[in-house]
Amino acid sequence: MKKLCLFLIAFIQMLHSQHVLAGENIMKNSSQINEPIASQLIDKLYEGNQKEVTGYRVNHAKGIVLTGLFTPSKQASSISTAPHFSQSVPVIVRLSNSTGIPNIEDHNPKASPRGIAIRFTLPNNQHTDIVGHSVEGFPADTPEEFLNFLSVANQAESDPDKFSNYINAHEASKHFFSLLGQTPKSFATTAFYPLHTFKFINQHKQVTLGRYQVQPILGIQYLSDKDASLKDKNFLQTDLVEELKKTAIQYHLVLQVSKPEDDVMRISQPWLGPHEIIDLGTITLNKVGDDQLKLNQDLAFDPTKLSTGIESVQDSMFAIRSPSYRLSTIRRSQELNLRHHK
Repeated sequence: MKKLCLFLIAFIQMLHSQHVLAGENIMKNSSQINEPIASQLIDKLYEGNQKEVTGYRVNHAKGIVLTGLFTPSKQASSISTAPHFSQSVPVIVRLSNSTGIPNIEDHNPKASPRGIAIRFTLPNNQHTDIVGHSVEGFPADTPEEFLNFLSVANQAESDPDKFSNYINAHEASKHFFSLLGQTPKSFATTAFYPLHTFKFINQHKQVTLGRYQVQPILGIQYLSDKDASLKDKNFLQTDLVEELKKTAIQYHLVLQVSKPEDDVMRISQPWLGPHEIIDLGTITLNKVGDDQLKLNQDLAFDPTKLSTGIESVQDSMFAIRSPSYRLSTIRRSQELNLRHHK
């Protein structure tokens, strides 16, 4: 039960990026303000994580890296001046399972939610990233609430009643747990939900508030528990490699536009009722990256580094990302250094 907390922490699954994009000063100030609680969050994460192998991500350790192209829709450039909304750009995409276990079986319920990290390679040696996971929810809306959750989750094995009572008493965690456990037929049939709301600013300074969604072209498809149990432990990765030999894998990147009644500062809940959906473009993946071990260890995704034309609404969970990435990067680097010197 202790490992339950691992797949709940998608916001620290990727390492801190070294590239500098618009919004750095804002995030630097947030980092300074939020570093004490970020440190506590990282401590709680490692406390609950009985890692079997050092040097891997503390969450979403098992993943596969693909490359391809993002082609913006005709409408995208009218929503934002972001450079990748007006021209096709290369992408690097990492698809992953939850937990810090690099060999977790793909059909293991704890491998849910699945993760996605997308890097858009921009002109002038810049990039911007999107990170999301496969359920539309999160177990907390604030760093303080998340810290409380992790504290209880780390006691789940010794005090399961306390953990269960906490889940049932808190709307965010109760909703989140209700979404977990399903095994996708393929990564190519999995939808992903970046949790935060952003401001998309066009050339006329008009602002559209919305959340990204990554929707598979093939539609969302899951396996039954029986069918999932018959699958190979690495089927999501091996099947994807075979699929790419026949055809490219594609996703729609869309924007769910907020309505006045939506709480854009909460990441734990989906927005209810029908919403306007704007097609921003198509992600086409056609190649498995070379040297998967090195890519999985070295790639560092960070969605707090935003391009021009896109700004955060500065919800508190987004603000905690940058210092959390930095601190988790330090720990992971220490693990790698120790392993290399053994």
